Amino acid sequence: MPLNLTTVTSLETAITPLVETRQELKAKVAALEAQIDSINDDIKTTLVNAGELEVLAAGHKVTLNMAAERSTLDKQRLLELGVTTDQIKAATKTTTSIVLNVRVVKEST
Repeated sequence: MPLNLTTVTSLETAITPLVETRQELKAKVAALEAQIDSINDDIKTTLVNAGELEVLAAGHKVTLNMAAERSTLDKQRLLELGVTTDQIKAATKTTTSIVLNVRVVKEST
């Protein structure tokens, strides 16, 4: 059922404070995550310089996992090796997720 203007205006009014609060919290989280990333870099550097991969600090076990490489499947290479597209499709797991996106909308002039 299409929303009429009154419903849209009421809906916008109803969720505006929630969206504003959400965006304020997202900004705070982003700032905190940047600080955490910086601290993580300092911890990594300190552990590497000390030649340690694990340490207990402030009641926390801090472990540095150093992965030299990461493996991924290349669909084109699989096809070159004789794997059929049907086999690739049969082995592909599809999942559904619901994502909420809230973006800043520029005011029109």
